[in-house]
Amino acid sequence: MIFLISLLHLVSGTLKDEILATHTQCNEDHKHFQGETLAYLTPWNSLGYKYALKYPSKFTYVSPVWHELSFYYSAGESDFAITGEEDMNFLNSARGKLKIIPRLIITKTHPRAYISILNSDKQISRLSQAIIAFCQKNQYQGIVFEFWLQGLGILNNLSNYAELRALHLRMLTMISKTMTKAGLITILTLPPMRNNEITSSEFLTLVESFYRVNLMTYDFSPATPGPNAPMPWIKETLTNLYAGNDIDNKKILLGIPFYGYDYKEGHGQPVIGKEFIDILNKNARDIWEDSGKEHKFIYNNAGKDCVVYYPTLDMISERLAYAEKHGMGIGIWELGQGLEYFFTLF
Repeated sequence: MIFLISLLHLVSGTLKDEILATHTQCNEDHKHFQGETLAYLTPWNSLGYKYALKYPSKFTYVSPVWHELSFYYSAGESDFAITGEEDMNFLNSARGKLKIIPRLIITKTHPRAYISILNSDKQISRLSQAIIAFCQKNQYQGIVFEFWLQGLGILNNLSNYAELRALHLRMLTMISKTMTKAGLITILTLPPMRNNEITSSEFLTLVESFYRVNLMTYDFSPATPGPNAPMPWIKETLTNLYAGNDIDNKKILLGIPFYGYDYKEGHGQPVIGKEFIDILNKNARDIWEDSGKEHKFIYNNAGKDCVVYYPTLDMISERLAYAEKHGMGIGIWELGQGLEYFFTLF
């Protein structure tokens, strides 16, 4: 296992220099992590496209975030549209090398139009067939659905919310079943168990219905200084979601962030690889927090000590080891935010 080899440097006080010296280095495209790896790609961090093409063997699926699904009224009838522009240069280079499963996210939706779809098996079937045709037209191998929280947000505060929430769950299971019959891969993003965003029974139904589920186990502490994805919280999340049920671990893709948070303004601001390197050059010093299994870095900004949390090889290795031990895969958000030496671990 790559995360047990001597790439991991734990000597406090030298980590900054080691990162600065090696963060652009990864000289092989051999897969080390034994589980599946889903990697998201975003147009606004296009370095991810380069990494995906350079190290294709390390990724089971790549998911560009190009496409949106909206529900609206047209001539008095509920309708929907899939929009978004593909990066044809990337697609042409990636086909045959990478399994492309783009993310589809619900946006710009009229609640009444969405409810009308939820209440109609015919409309759900039509939506499923439209997504299948969309995949076939673009030679996609499936879809990553970012629907769960988005749908709940549309339905929230309505008087019959509980009933509509059940219909939302039902629609997702119907779409996945239809797509699976068509030979397409379905992956669903789900939040950790907080603020009634998902129950253990809903989780069980969705895990059984989708080919894979990607748990977004990050953004633990964006408002106040703290780890982004502490290991005790990840374990607690899984315990609460599983709730004693017999879950097939291979269907779970554990979320790993390739970004961090800088708290120089008090609340967290997202920080990506190139920004983190700039921070390290400000005489930052590292502290390993064993409780959360993450590094934090202290640096001086305008005479004030500031804190940044950003992934390191040690942090990523802890999560890869946990996922592999339990037979899970991982989902990376997202490639372009990371540092190239991260891929040595995968």
